[in-house]
Amino acid sequence: MRQIFLVTAAAAAIATQQMPAEQLSEQPAAQSIGEATSEPSEKFEDAVERIGKLFEDGFDELSGDDRVTRDLFLEAATSAETVLAEHPDLDEESKRDMHLKAANGYYYAAEKEHWMAPGASDDGALSTATIDYLLKALEHQKIVFAEGQNDLLVAEYLFGTTMLVEHGMTTGDPRTEEWSIANVHAGRLRIDESKMFDRDTHYGAMSDLAVTLIDHAKITGNAEARQEADKLIAEIPADERSFDLRDRLR
Repeated sequence: MRQIFLVTAAAAAIATQQMPAEQLSEQPAAQSIGEATSEPSEKFEDAVERIGKLFEDGFDELSGDDRVTRDLFLEAATSAETVLAEHPDLDEESKRDMHLKAANGYYYAAEKEHWMAPGASDDGALSTATIDYLLKALEHQKIVFAEGQNDLLVAEYLFGTTMLVEHGMTTGDPRTEEWSIANVHAGRLRIDESKMFDRDTHYGAMSDLAVTLIDHAKITGNAEARQEADKLIAEIPADERSFDLRDRLR
């Protein structure tokens, strides 16, 4: 399993659904996750600011102490959950934003936990703690993306469910089919995300979806999933196919 930390200049922005400054003018207004209710309480605003700082500190610490980094992301996740518990009257968009922050916090904690685990390797097997964090992330992701992509980034949803699927395929975990269904859903949203950026082509997102469908067909024996994957693959030039897709086709 490859390490997929988003360690670019946009890393913290991705975790909080905020784009880098030079791209902000090009993005839909809904992309900002810092928006709260029309009359947010001071306590709510302070919590949003604090969670954003935890993500920022977590990404700043990526090359430092692994446990410190993991714990910063976990604190961001649990802080978002606390906001949800303490502010039940938030508007739906603000609730979704908090669920997204919780999901991303758990996802990045899972990434760090995995690469800290003794014997972490490329075989796809995950530690119990890593699975626990990914499942907590998935609980929130199901809420965030229940009605579609909503102009939000879906990388953590896709990568997190991919980690679970790879673990399941390696270990035979009985939950693998359920994880695969979520992974395919994330792959479909990846297409919507790609279209949001108005790119000339969507081959990267198409490759991602094809991979989820190939895995789902292998896990479930669903011939229609493989047929859909093959149709997508036929539309992607060979030199535009992702590494993961080429790997699945070997």
